Amino acid sequence: MIETSTLVPEAGRPGLANAVAAEWTKLRSVRSTYWLLGVGAVVIVGLAVLISVGLGTGNVTSTNDSFDAAGISLLGAWFGQIAFGVLGVLTVTSEYATGSIRTTLAAVPRRGLLIAAKLVLVGVVAWSVGTVVSLIAFLAGQGVLAGQHRSVGLGDAGSAQAVLGTGGYLAVMGLLGVAVGVLVRTTVAAVLAVLGLGLAPTLFGGLFPTWLRDHVLDYLPGPAGNRIMATAPAPGLADYLTLGIWVAGAVLVAYVLLRRRDA
Repeated sequence: MIETSTLVPEAGRPGLANAVAAEWTKLRSVRSTYWLLGVGAVVIVGLAVLISVGLGTGNVTSTNDSFDAAGISLLGAWFGQIAFGVLGVLTVTSEYATGSIRTTLAAVPRRGLLIAAKLVLVGVVAWSVGTVVSLIAFLAGQGVLAGQHRSVGLGDAGSAQAVLGTGGYLAVMGLLGVAVGVLVRTTVAAVLAVLGLGLAPTLFGGLFPTWLRDHVLDYLPGPAGNRIMATAPAPGLADYLTLGIWVAGAVLVAYVLLRRRDA
C-alpha cells in the first residue's frame, strides 16, 4: 500500500504531476501490469506471424476485395486489446477490492485530479507499449508476407497510419477500462463491459439485423477500432471521432459518479 505521505507534496495540495507519479508507483509495483502487457504483446505479434503464414499455406483466406497486407499483420490487436482494457480496469477496481481507494482519496481528495492522473498514466503506457508492439507486429507480418511477394513497407500508403492507429486504439481501450472501472467498481463486471464494447460487436454482430449493425453496432468502439487498424478501405475521420466521443463520454460520466459517490 502506498503511504499517504508519499502522495502529497510538502506544501499545498497535490498536483497532476504528483498524482501521476503516485499512480506510476502503484502500476509498476504489481506483477499484473507486466503480465498483461507481456501477454498482449505476445498475442499481437504471434497472431501477426500465424495469420500471415496461414495466408501463404491457404489455411487462412482474405475476404477483402483488395488485399490489406498492413491490416492483416495488425489483426492480432483485435485480441490483444483485451489485455490493455483489463490493465485500465485494474488500475481502479483493484483499489476498490483492497480498500486502498480510501487512502488514495485521502491523499488526492480532488477526484477530478485523481481520475485525470489514472487516465494520463494508462493512456501514455498503453499508447507507448501498444505502438511499439504494433510496429513489431507489422514488421513481423510483412517479413512473412515478403516470402509470398505481397508485403508492403512502412512508407507505403496507409501503413504508418494503421500502425499508429492500432497503438491509439489500444490506448483507447485502456482509457475506457479506467472509466468503466470507476463506473462499476468491480473487476469482473468492468472487464465484461469493456469486452462488450470492443469485441462483442464483431463477434456477435452477425446475429443482429443489418439496420442495427449499420446504425448502432458500427458506432461502438470495436468496429471503429477495426477500421482504423486497416488500410483497405482507409479509415475516415468519423472513425477517430467515434472513439474520441466514447472516451470523452465515458470519462465524463465516471467523473460525475466519482464525485457523488462515497469511497
